Amino acid sequence: SILCGVAWNVDVLIIFRIIQGIGAGALIPVAMVIIFEVFPPEERGLAMGVYGIGATFGPAVGPTLGGYLTEHFSWHLIFYINVPIGLFGIFLAGIILHADKRKRLIQFDYLGFLTMSVFLGTLLTALSQGQREGWTSFYILSLFAVAVFGLVSFLWAEHVARRPFIDLSVYKIFPHTMATLVFIIQGFGLYGSVFLIPLYFESILDYTPLQAGLLMLPMALVVAVVLPLAGRMTDRMDGRIPVTLGVLFSVLALYWLSFVDLRTSETTAYLMLIVRGLGIGFIFPAIMNFAL
Repeated sequence: SILCGVAWNVDVLIIFRIIQGIGAGALIPVAMVIIFEVFPPEERGLAMGVYGIGATFGPAVGPTLGGYLTEHFSWHLIFYINVPIGLFGIFLAGIILHADKRKRLIQFDYLGFLTMSVFLGTLLTALSQGQREGWTSFYILSLFAVAVFGLVSFLWAEHVARRPFIDLSVYKIFPHTMATLVFIIQGFGLYGSVFLIPLYFESILDYTPLQAGLLMLPMALVVAVVLPLAGRMTDRMDGRIPVTLGVLFSVLALYWLSFVDLRTSETTAYLMLIVRGLGIGFIFPAIMNFAL
């Protein structure tokens, strides 16, 4: 985060963001494992809901705070602000979390990791640059070809590995497979809308970064309220009920958002995003509980 704050051009910033992503990627699954080890089964839904506040509330509140800092101070601060918070988190982790005494002598599956990286790296590059380079250009088609090769190689590597990087046999468990599928689709809707909505309102409707951030704030507050509620529902009833509610709210919100245009009022935009927040809040705890 410090390196991102001192980045001198966009290419360097991207490199430093990759480094930042390595840390972020390591935090998320480890946190879920700790939650499932610490909490009994009848409390895991609520625990996942509380954890989800941080996982979804942050990206929703971030545009508001980031917009304020960018508009009134400097974009560098959106990275520097992570430093004291991160140090405080390290301090708390050292005090609260106990060391894991178990010894794990597991050989790392380098081939599986490498082939998966090739697959995902080339696929995401092709998807992100296809509009600019042309979907039928040699460059984009070559990336898709390498991605297919990487996927086939990954599946083969995981099939022959004694200790695979990703144990694909877990996808024989139907609830886990369905939970993963729903979560992937939800991810498309969540991150697609979180990226596009501020961009649209700033570029088309001439909102300032702060105004665009404030637009996202009610959604974040709704998510924070609904997550623990949905988590408790997951502990006390069939988890498919909150998942179904969440999917219905998400479908309604994204369909409604498709009608945004120059005549869309601020109040209407708030209502659209509040419904979106209901969808996020109801899905997250239950679907993670199902999958894990």
